[in-house]
Order: sequence, then C-alpha cells, then structure tokens
Amino acid sequence: MTGAMASSRSSRFGLRLQRCRILLLSMAACLLLVACRPEAALPDQADTLDVNEGRRYAFVINLSREWKPDWGGQLQFIDDATGAITDAFLPRWNSLSLFRVPQTHQVTLVSPWAARPRHAITGWWLAR
Repeated sequence: MTGAMASSRSSRFGLRLQRCRILLLSMAACLLLVACRPEAALPDQADTLDVNEGRRYAFVINLSREWKPDWGGQLQFIDDATGAITDAFLPRWNSLSLFRVPQTHQVTLVSPWAARPRHAITGWWLAR
C-alpha cells in the first residue's frame, strides 16, 4: 500500500471515528450520567413507571475501567416470586447491558474501598 493510500484510509477512519464520537456525545446529552460513589447503591427497581411512560428496554453503558468484583456496583436481576438473584453483571469497561422492562433489578452497593467511582450512562428505549 502506498503512503497516499494509507493516509486516505487513515483519514476516512478518523472521520468515521469523529462521527461516532459526535453520535455518542449526542446520545449522552439525552441520557443520564451516573457516578456511584462509595457506599452508594440503587435498591430494587421494579420499574413501575415503565408501563406508564412507554418504556420498553433499559440500558446501561458501563464506563468504569478495570473494575474489580469486590468493589460492588453489580447489576443484579431478581426473581419476583422467590426474591432470589437470577443473574448478575460486573460493570466492565465499554460494555452494554440491555434488558426488557419492567423487570426487577438492582445495583449493589459500591464498596468504600473502591479505588474509583462507578460511571455509567443509563436510559430507556421508549415505545412512542
């Protein structure tokens, strides 16, 4: 490949990357940015507003690098009949959790010894 071709390919990639950044920034402006500090948690969420507000899916984009399991902050899903945790997800960098709502879930307590805050972008896809 010639230098000109490599440069052209690189500039097209850079343009796509810039468009992607603009799209993500636009999405982020419409969403809620959450930083859970130590000893913060999100208790059981039954999403009772979901039906009334037309929510169909919830999402979490995790933005915490090198998150350790013992720091907490895990997204957990709960069986309504038994109260048992059916599934749990560690907030891994650049991961997306997408789930249908209403569905009972919670985010576990972020430990006081967590080396950094837990950052995430959360929101909903609406029916309307």
